[in-house]
Amino acid sequence: MSHGHDEEVHIVSFSTHTAVWLGLLMLSGLTVAAAGINLGSLNLLIAMTIATMKASLVVAYFMHVKYEKPALQFIILFVILFMFVVFCETFVDFGTR
Repeated sequence: MSHGHDEEVHIVSFSTHTAVWLGLLMLSGLTVAAAGINLGSLNLLIAMTIATMKASLVVAYFMHVKYEKPALQFIILFVILFMFVVFCETFVDFGTR
């Protein structure tokens, strides 16, 4: 029974899932290692950078955004960048109080 949808099914291979999983494990280990090093105010920047890389892997592969149309990818990227700007403005406001 067809519902008239012409959607392409993307089947991600086991090796791709394994590579992403290993990448997430490596980044988690890097997070733990970075937490043990006192770099002052850079600790937050390093932790957020690693967390952003992990979130990007999850969104791209496990949420299949990598295989979506470019328009949807652009919208998702725009929303993420907008959230980043709002968070930065919030931290600036908080830091000046």
